[in-house]
Amino acid sequence: MLVPPAGTAPPPASWLPLRRVELDGGQLLVEDLDPYRDCHEWPVAGRLDPARLASWQRSLVAAWARIRRDAPGQVAGLRVGLRAVTPLRSDPTGRLRSAASRDAFGAVGTVLADPDPLAELLVHEFQHVKLGAVLDLSLLYDPAYRRRLAVPWRDEPRPLEGALQGTYAHLAVAELWRARAGVRAGQHYRRYREWTARTIDELAATGALTGHGDRFVGRMRETVDSWSDDPR
Repeated sequence: MLVPPAGTAPPPASWLPLRRVELDGGQLLVEDLDPYRDCHEWPVAGRLDPARLASWQRSLVAAWARIRRDAPGQVAGLRVGLRAVTPLRSDPTGRLRSAASRDAFGAVGTVLADPDPLAELLVHEFQHVKLGAVLDLSLLYDPAYRRRLAVPWRDEPRPLEGALQGTYAHLAVAELWRARAGVRAGQHYRRYREWTARTIDELAATGALTGHGDRFVGRMRETVDSWSDDPR
């Protein structure tokens, strides 16, 4: 919560302050107030009480440290582009939830989680945010293409844009797990790397990519091919 300067009159009782967290010299909004924030796949949480807000702030600070450690290549983009995190309502089963909206650039929605999974959720969703902006500015594929693609992370086939979005998101998640130590980290890394590589091949084989799309997918392929089968 921001503290008004000395000598400033207190706000009216009906005024609610924005919530922020300090990250790496900047500020990230914890958006629990905007009436239009409910634009994600999952329902948003209500106004956070002080204890819940403190938990969010601690987790975001710790998750940011994990991103700096495990995916330093993502930090510059996140620092500039990620402006707000919208708390989502927790799944009754405890399953993690996160989302991004094409119409809300700079914002992601997520549930409160421990630092390692929260770092993964933030990196994953911000990839969707970035690619959504690219798609607003550049035509990467033929919009008339209608065939759906089989993807390893979903049971049902996905439209080309959905496959492209998932591939770009999983590329960054693979990068994050690649830097982590341990057997479990290696398993996650190999799974996300395999998912990404397989779907890159599916995308390239459609014949629906534009010149910009070919370059975009080609750069993803170069990144995956530069990685070994085992995490570093």
